[in-house]
Formats: sequence, C-alpha cells, structure tokens
Amino acid sequence: MICFLSLGKKNVKGAYEILYCPEGEIVEGAHSTFFLVKNKYLITALTSRALSGTTRQIILLNLLQREYSS
Repeated sequence: MICFLSLGKKNVKGAYEILYCPEGEIVEGAHSTFFLVKNKYLITALTSRALSGTTRQIILLNLLQREYSS
C-alpha cells in the first residue's frame, strides 16, 4: 500500500516523495527514511521493516550522543 503518491509530473503538485505504508504503518519513503517526532519521542520503523542505510544510522547515532551528552 502506498499512503501518498507524489513522484512524477502527473501526481500531487509540488510533492516529491512516496511513503510506503504496508499494513497501515509508515515504513519508509522511496528516497528517504521516515522519522516522526511526537511528544518528544522519535518514531521510525524497525530495521527489520525498513532499510538501515547510512543516513539513518548517522541520524540515530547523533540523537543517541545528544541524549547522553545533555
């Protein structure tokens, strides 16, 4: 299931990403990792459900370092 179609000229004007939502849960984007901050909690898919790419790892490590250094 795709929650939001947006790539290509025929889709939503001004949008530039697709969010994949198997079983109604946002997992990742076509070109990106999905992160949501809600009530001071970082929400993202488990690595068993989404690719664990370099950018994702850097963001998560950076957040862990901030948490432990404050």
